[in-house]
Amino acid sequence: MIFWFFGFHGTGKDYCAKILTKLKKASYIHIDDVLTNQDREKLINGTFNVEDRINKLERATKKIDVLLKTNTTVVAADSLPDHRSRDFLLEKFKDNIVFIRVKVYPEIHKKRFAERKNHFFTEDLLNDWVEKHWQEPIKIPHLILNNNTEGEKSVGHKLKKIL
Repeated sequence: MIFWFFGFHGTGKDYCAKILTKLKKASYIHIDDVLTNQDREKLINGTFNVEDRINKLERATKKIDVLLKTNTTVVAADSLPDHRSRDFLLEKFKDNIVFIRVKVYPEIHKKRFAERKNHFFTEDLLNDWVEKHWQEPIKIPHLILNNNTEGEKSVGHKLKKIL
């Protein structure tokens, strides 16, 4: 089983994924680790396109396949801003993937961006990114996790409800 957290940058997808990893004793994959330096440059200058995202997901799914050989549960987090990316994963993993969209109040989102250190994706890139990539409706089945509270205990409680 794969639990895939998705949503805007800075909503706490990785944070929530790591908490679920502990709860389920799962394997965790940090999707940013499969980004190439060229991918990061394209993300920053706004030229990272759908084909680049699919290539990144192909690299990630190869790592997930390896992890699934040693653990029955894998947890991942990535923005997945377009339907092709989400459909790619749904087709690849069929009934073995659960998508969880992480949302957050705007004021908390802004605070989290201010607290981020050394991340290539900054708050000033967000509005353009949302405008370019999040205009289409989300058609895949997914759950919503409102990550508006601080603390692992609170998020863990919400994740237990989802499970």
